[in-house]
Amino acid sequence: FSQVLKAQLRANGIGVVPEEYKDRAEVILRVLGDQQMKTVLAVNPTGLAREYRLSYRLGFKVDSGSGIELYPATTIDLSRDISFNPQTAQEVLSKEQEDAMLIRDMQNDAAIQVMQRLSTIRVPAGTVLTAPDEAPCRAAQDKRRTWTAAREAARAKGTAPAATRDGVVV
Repeated sequence: FSQVLKAQLRANGIGVVPEEYKDRAEVILRVLGDQQMKTVLAVNPTGLAREYRLSYRLGFKVDSGSGIELYPATTIDLSRDISFNPQTAQEVLSKEQEDAMLIRDMQNDAAIQVMQRLSTIRVPAGTVLTAPDEAPCRAAQDKRRTWTAAREAARAKGTAPAATRDGVVV
């Protein structure tokens, strides 16, 4: 689903950044989960499924980069009912392909609904959406501290006259 959603976002002129740069984002769309289900609705006299329902559920929420909730946790539920009466193995295979196509269609529909809901978000004037610049990503800070501490310890022992970081001598 994430690829479908990213494509919809980009098609609507919304930039998508990797997880490690989320501290620079103005708005963060969090996918809380997605799930596919298949439920039997009716059986034939021999007990085989005759009709079933394909369902797709998506949970998401939207926060600002500074932590303000812009859109609360929401669930989108989609379903399609399908009749099923295969006579041959080829018909079973074609039904499986149809199921996969319907799931993709529901994922696309869910992505479109997310886009529609994003368009309803209104932010009051003067609201700061991004995280403050003086608070860089905690993971990057920790990595920098660990690397610096290791470099200083090696220099103190005299075991590392110089160190490299991303190919640059420091």
